[in-house]
Amino acid sequence: MQTKSVKTYIYFNTLFPRKKIWLIRENKIIQRVYFRSKKNREEPILFCLDKILKKSNLKIENISAIIVNKGPGHFTSVRKILIVVNILSWYIDIPAFGIVLKEELDEEQEKKLVNKAINQVNKLKTKQMILPVYLKGADIKKSN
Repeated sequence: MQTKSVKTYIYFNTLFPRKKIWLIRENKIIQRVYFRSKKNREEPILFCLDKILKKSNLKIENISAIIVNKGPGHFTSVRKILIVVNILSWYIDIPAFGIVLKEELDEEQEKKLVNKAINQVNKLKTKQMILPVYLKGADIKKSN
């Protein structure tokens, strides 16, 4: 008898003050990690990813796809998370899908949006690079 393989998804939202990583299986959040970045310090994205995987007895290779909030956000914040997501997607050969959150949502609303994204990522035929959405255009000035 063949058993149906259960897919596990990872969701990153690091563009608001309360940053989060969720593991999702069968439309339910099975693990959560929340964190805040301290000023002038590295964001612990990879540390938190490792922590949530260990708590779930999973390896990165057990992840079926990645969902990420791709903006709008500040240049550095958006770039950091998309670098992590795009490299993980390429390295473990899984699809990634970007969503746009213009404001922080309560958990139920956000979960509904993420589950819609999971349905979309399951329909993807090829992997795609996630491109950023910024709060505003670049403000580049000529230096003296």
